[in-house]
Amino acid sequence: MDMGQRIKELRIKNGLTQEELGKYIGVQKSAIRKYEKGEVKNIKSSSIKILSKIFNISPSYLMCIDEPKENSSNTSVISIPFFNNSNIDSTFLLQDHCQETIEISTDIAINAKDFFAFKVIDDSMSPIFIENDIVIVKKQSNFELDDFVVIFMNNNILTIRKVIKASTTLLLKPINDKYTYNEIGTISGKIIGIVKQLKRDF
Repeated sequence: MDMGQRIKELRIKNGLTQEELGKYIGVQKSAIRKYEKGEVKNIKSSSIKILSKIFNISPSYLMCIDEPKENSSNTSVISIPFFNNSNIDSTFLLQDHCQETIEISTDIAINAKDFFAFKVIDDSMSPIFIENDIVIVKKQSNFELDDFVVIFMNNNILTIRKVIKASTTLLLKPINDKYTYNEIGTISGKIIGIVKQLKRDF
């Protein structure tokens, strides 16, 4: 398998059209078609980084430098808190009152205390994250450009934004154009983690 075939495989697996994927990384649908046909031999490293984040894989796997390990029925899992994003209150950050949990592989997390999961309830990050998606979050306040950060809003709702840079300012970007950008420091909430995995039922 070459890189183009891998991009196509991962795009389809994640339920994205060529147009949707292109919009996210800032290229036209025709460029994604060329990627998938192997007509572009030197895809920009910035695009590879973004694609890796979207598909939750390593750049080396995307470029077909390494292959995933075979799944084993003995794969270890741990339980982390799960919030449905409709019953969160001011004690959310303590997480000692959560009644629901979800299992994730220890390949993602070793310490359950460092992670939680929640359900997406709006379309602000569509088509990357859509309503009823479940995202796995690592708790941390630091982040990098192109990370998907999770914000605990002052109205007790969890939301996701992408970190981008505009001139000398860091912005929190919704993927859906119907929503507005926010500068870091002006949001009515607190950045509490970054998205590490997406779980979606088809």
